Amino acid sequence: MFQRRRPALLITPVVTLLLGLLLAAVVTYLMPKQFQSFSTIRIAEPEDFAAEVEKTTSGEVLGRVSDELDLPARWHTDRATSIATLGRSVTVEWVPAIDLLSIRARHANPVDARDIAAAVAHVRIDLARERSREVHEARLREMEEAIEEQRGVVVDLRARTMRESGIAPGRGAEPETELEIRHEEETDVLMRMKTDSAVARQSPGGPEDGGVSLIGEPVISDHPYSPNVRLNLILGAAAGFTIGILPLALLIICLPGPRTPGQPS
Repeated sequence: MFQRRRPALLITPVVTLLLGLLLAAVVTYLMPKQFQSFSTIRIAEPEDFAAEVEKTTSGEVLGRVSDELDLPARWHTDRATSIATLGRSVTVEWVPAIDLLSIRARHANPVDARDIAAAVAHVRIDLARERSREVHEARLREMEEAIEEQRGVVVDLRARTMRESGIAPGRGAEPETELEIRHEEETDVLMRMKTDSAVARQSPGGPEDGGVSLIGEPVISDHPYSPNVRLNLILGAAAGFTIGILPLALLIICLPGPRTPGQPS
């Protein structure tokens, strides 16, 4: 029986391979398409991998992204759902060797994927600048208070020195003691610190930048990353060929071996 069906069994792997390819192509076509987009930011003074990733994927960042892109209206959902969707679609990877943070956004709409990747990067930078600005302004206030306090010390010391020297105020001749000179020098140092801090605050890359800068802007992807057409076709062909070759293998196993002389048929 197997001898008569040998031609059909030999062609079966080819037929099933083609059927596997066809089925894989149909399934791939029907699968929902997913697009991805990337943005990259540099961290000047990173803490550690977990901390930087947590900051970038925090609810505060995702909430701002949802508000900036107006995702509830765009996706016809509520804010909480849009934030949850963002949490599933955004992936952050840290590249410690070059202090880069790679932000990947995936979505069925390529424009949404691009917009999300860009918004996450910009919101992360804005938050870093806000935090840095708050710290910087607090330091400026401390400097101003120290300067005012130092001014008061110098004024009191000058008045006391004039009284002890018997010089009436407004006469023009004001003796300078070593202590008074030291207070004047300290005040000058504080003033220079205040000026340098204010200049640094206004300069690009200064403290107000928060040490986070944008390196790569995302673009709209022309091709979906999922489904993987090539991989699906390979798997379909492999499955079809495997199914088709089973009967042929069974034939080879069940065929009788060559008969020896004198062996009954």
